[in-house]
Amino acid sequence: MNSLPKFLTEQSKLGQFKPSHELVRVPFLEKGIHYLARVVQDAYTHWEGAQRDGFMQKLDPRIKVLFLALALVVVSLKRELAPQAGIGIFIFMLFLSARLDILPLYRRILTAGLLFGVLVPLPSILNIFTGGTVIVPLLQLPHDFQRWGIHLPARIGVTREGLFGMALMTLRVSNSVALSLLILHTTAFPSLMKALRVFRVPDSFIAVITLSYKYVFAFTRTVHEMHLAKKSRLVRRLDGKEARRWTAGRIAFLFLRTQKRCEEIFKAMISRGFEHDGAVHTFKKLSGRDWGSAAAAAAILGCFLIW
Repeated sequence: MNSLPKFLTEQSKLGQFKPSHELVRVPFLEKGIHYLARVVQDAYTHWEGAQRDGFMQKLDPRIKVLFLALALVVVSLKRELAPQAGIGIFIFMLFLSARLDILPLYRRILTAGLLFGVLVPLPSILNIFTGGTVIVPLLQLPHDFQRWGIHLPARIGVTREGLFGMALMTLRVSNSVALSLLILHTTAFPSLMKALRVFRVPDSFIAVITLSYKYVFAFTRTVHEMHLAKKSRLVRRLDGKEARRWTAGRIAFLFLRTQKRCEEIFKAMISRGFEHDGAVHTFKKLSGRDWGSAAAAAAILGCFLIW
């Protein structure tokens, strides 16, 4: 575990590489390497954020996991814009108390909100799909059309009910993503998995998440080393056909290597006495800060629920 931050720091430098006019130029391979670098950078950001001296970082992981579950339930139940906006403000205040980098995180939150809250339900704002009061007329037809079970009204436009639904969906998605990122960036991954074990999450589910999380770093290192090895052996540019052939071969190689690694890990776990259950080290007793924070969070969520 002590080498993980150093490894993440080294690998995160991959994100600083920018395509240039080099001897070997494989654009889509470079994009893949940069994407893997961003994955590692995000993991390093999670680790770095969990080590900061903020209010959320000092809370017990069990309290944070329980708060996340209850808050997501409240977000999914509320059907009014004002409570959803209030929840968003409350989450933003928690981000400030955690001393996290607000701009990068909220850029991701707003992107998810716009993608799944605006673009996906965008057609629903028209009275073609949902009835309602037209507030922005877009098209005026001579008369209504009814063919093949499809009804087109004579006046097509944006409805008040459609805009309300789209705004509600946007706030729900943004609040849900913000809550998830808040917990992920203020809780170390081992502590988060440990808290899930306390809440009786199946052991198989925890094992899959833990092993997958750890394998991402080994996978990234392998891809990076193969890419650098390929570039160091070439003195000319690769054309698209050769690059695709090399990429397909490396994908097959990584698949076989991953399968072999899984078998080796499974045999190693069995040889060491693994019996499909893991020991969960006991948590320390909840402090007064934890109990007080849990009570305050429950009261605030209750107020949003009855609002």
